[in-house]
Amino acid sequence: MALPATYARERTLSPARVGGLEIVFSPADPTFEVEIQRTVDNGAGAPNVGAAVSIVVLPPIPLTGSTYFDKLPVDGVKRFYRLRHTRKGWTDGAWSNWTAGKVPAPDTRGGKEPVAIGPGGIPRSYPFSDGKFALAAADAAGRELDDHVFIVSGKTLKVGTVAAPASLTKTLRVPHTELIPESSAQSWFVTNSFTRPNTANTVVVLRGALVLPKGVTIIAARARMYRQNSGTDSAACAVVRINDDGTNTALATINHSGTGWNTNASSVLSQLVGDDAYSIEVQLLGVSAVTDARFMWVELDYTMPSYDKGI
Repeated sequence: MALPATYARERTLSPARVGGLEIVFSPADPTFEVEIQRTVDNGAGAPNVGAAVSIVVLPPIPLTGSTYFDKLPVDGVKRFYRLRHTRKGWTDGAWSNWTAGKVPAPDTRGGKEPVAIGPGGIPRSYPFSDGKFALAAADAAGRELDDHVFIVSGKTLKVGTVAAPASLTKTLRVPHTELIPESSAQSWFVTNSFTRPNTANTVVVLRGALVLPKGVTIIAARARMYRQNSGTDSAACAVVRINDDGTNTALATINHSGTGWNTNASSVLSQLVGDDAYSIEVQLLGVSAVTDARFMWVELDYTMPSYDKGI
């Protein structure tokens, strides 16, 4: 007796380019013919076996599999298919399980050609209406890719959606070891943890670079500093914009407002980074002892509208 043919489940009843359903299957025996039957829904979501009709008997199919396209009206009706092996003079093989597909009704809103979608989904080899293809998603939710993603030159991976552009917030931290004194006359001292004056009761001024890409927007600044005595010692950090003409503007000044180690924040910022440059300026004064004023780090929050901006 001939063995039943088997469906290629991941591709069965994939969409066709015109009205109808494409049945993709693999035979159990390449020497037997393949008979295909079709029926409609019985009204309860199951095949109406009594109304089943044989629509074709195909010649022997290689084990690599084949397809059969069943041309149908574009009516949105759900149909079921099954197949079996057969040969003259032999007992017919057992029918395979039923599998369903549907040719949807036309989308009159956009006037687009309808596409038939079966249980196996849309084959990746089929283009969309614009002639382009979908990216490969590894998970059922369509959110994880299992291959590299390439973007053509001149295009940018944006944040958010077309209808609602958004932005990512990132944080840049600059440690104390990135600072240098403003002149050789400055006396300063650097440890692994912080920098401080090297002479008591003398202000030390330190400066460092803030490297930011064009197109991002600075929205906040914070500094981690130490002050021993609130009445005499001081620790302050300024975020400075360097203009094209050589002038500079302090965008925000962060002052230590208590004693001990504190992380102080600036007021709200909204500075779009363009052709200008940015730096930080730190001033420390320990009146009674050199360890009474210290600086550890400064950090900036900034937003980026696309993934080609940001570090």
